[in-house]
Amino acid sequence: MALSLHTKLCDMLGIEYPVMAFNHCRDVVAAVGNAGGCGVLGALALPPEQIAIEARWIKDHTDKPFGIDLVFPSTAPEKITTEQLLAMIPQGYKDFMDRFKAQLGLPEQIWGGAGMDVFLELGIGGSYESQMRQLDAALETKPAVIAAALGFNKEIIDRCHSAGAKCVTLVGNVKNAKRAATAGVDIIVAQGTEAGGHTGRIGTLALVPQVVDAV
Repeated sequence: MALSLHTKLCDMLGIEYPVMAFNHCRDVVAAVGNAGGCGVLGALALPPEQIAIEARWIKDHTDKPFGIDLVFPSTAPEKITTEQLLAMIPQGYKDFMDRFKAQLGLPEQIWGGAGMDVFLELGIGGSYESQMRQLDAALETKPAVIAAALGFNKEIIDRCHSAGAKCVTLVGNVKNAKRAATAGVDIIVAQGTEAGGHTGRIGTLALVPQVVDAV
């Protein structure tokens, strides 16, 4: 008897295999969908207009469900300027960059311009206002999933559900798993310390059963 790869996740998202793949490349996101999984577009550093463009391209190249990944840190201010964000960088980091540039003979200004302004505004240190503009653009494209490694608040979850999107978040410990479940997150990903990106200090083999028991 052949082993089945069909799980509850497949039914929730309308996919063939319980596979979700995060990527910044729209081609990969569409390819994952066409292969039976759910591709998730990393859109943290994209302005709202570009999120719409990327999502339309994905929908033109697959009729399968896809997701969009953003971040909604609970500490984000309502509004913030690029200058304020740059001022938050510890001086030690700036000194390291100066030494690194001198060592490699890099130009003094190796980052800046419109692209960096967008990233600083919409990145992890961005304002709540800018994050909501990104979310508005994402939800207008009707994704199956909105993923957020740093979690959701109740308002954002309600907005996603009203637009027909499931909410996915990553957790690195039981405390955050319980918090996500209480908030109403649909899919909780237990991510061990071996994984890349946002992780905790607990290994996957220990973390998964802990989260399963907790939620």
